[in-house]
Amino acid sequence: LETVGNATFAGKITQEGDVGQGAYAATFKNTNSTRAGGVLIDTTFNNSGLDEPLLAVRMAGNSIFNVSSNNSATFAGDVFMGGSGASFGDLGIENAGDSRIDLFSNVGSGTRGKAEIFFSTDSSSDHVSCASIVMEQPSGDQASRKGQIIFKVSDNSGPAQAMIIENNLNTTFAGYVTATRFSGVGS
Repeated sequence: LETVGNATFAGKITQEGDVGQGAYAATFKNTNSTRAGGVLIDTTFNNSGLDEPLLAVRMAGNSIFNVSSNNSATFAGDVFMGGSGASFGDLGIENAGDSRIDLFSNVGSGTRGKAEIFFSTDSSSDHVSCASIVMEQPSGDQASRKGQIIFKVSDNSGPAQAMIIENNLNTTFAGYVTATRFSGVGS
């Protein structure tokens, strides 16, 4: 057993019942509290071997966080990073200064890097994508520090390019552009 940190508990740590073959669980419960449940941290190993762990964190019997053996993590509820302030979405990022998200495409210099943010919905009870924002290196520029942004929208099909902002600052629209006001600067 390797200790990588420490924790202080104002209560007791108990194991309740059999947690199964090849499984380890710890229940953290404040015995001085009138709240039901507690926090259960359950590390279960797949019966096929000890190399496929599943980590589940449950509060009051409800799963709030899971890590599966395919390297994916699932959160049940909102996720806040760096704070717990007001958020307009399910993912809130708070910082005393600028908040940043780094979408790092670690593909090496021989492949184009790409990151994409999707908007999906459950149209006709099926999970379908309706729009996305693609940030990528332009074709042929995988070894350069160049980037372009593509906005995609769907009209009864998969999302298609509606607008692209190229690395040379040129912007191309796939449809009509309507402007109530327009002012041109430069040539």
